Amino acid sequence: MNKVNATNMKTLLLLRHAKSDWNGNSGSDHSRSISARGRDDATRLGVWVQDNNLVPQQIISSDAFRTQQTVECITESWQESADIQFTDILYLASEGAILELIQSVPESVMSIMLVAHNPGMDAIVEDLAQTAPPLTNDGKLMATCNMAVFNVACEWAGVRKRSLELVDIVRPASL
Repeated sequence: MNKVNATNMKTLLLLRHAKSDWNGNSGSDHSRSISARGRDDATRLGVWVQDNNLVPQQIISSDAFRTQQTVECITESWQESADIQFTDILYLASEGAILELIQSVPESVMSIMLVAHNPGMDAIVEDLAQTAPPLTNDGKLMATCNMAVFNVACEWAGVRKRSLELVDIVRPASL
């Protein structure tokens, strides 16, 4: 992993929700839960976040049930707590909506995690990165429970396309 967060930089963590359970009888996409693999992946990623000193000040997540469960699993091993908010704005949000949310983060927040869905997460990671982000062996960018880590050297309101340093894409399969 590249160097994360020099002292004057902010950190942006973009996380796609953990693997969902397509076999459950949830009734709707919004109420679908995560699978056992999803729980394991999210828990493992949460430990990695803690071990790498990347626990964010704030988490803003889609209000879908699977994103709420992902946040719960990720944060359970953290020694510090983050301010957590759930919003319908991030449910199936476009890259434009995600960018607007990033640009509205208060300057007092030095690190934030957004938890959302594809195709918006794929698109925003591609849009923000100064260089082409790496894909998985099967050609995916933000597979389930993958997290993009960005250094942010500008004000949140100044975040634009191709303006951020992509430090890493963390994939639970490689942890």
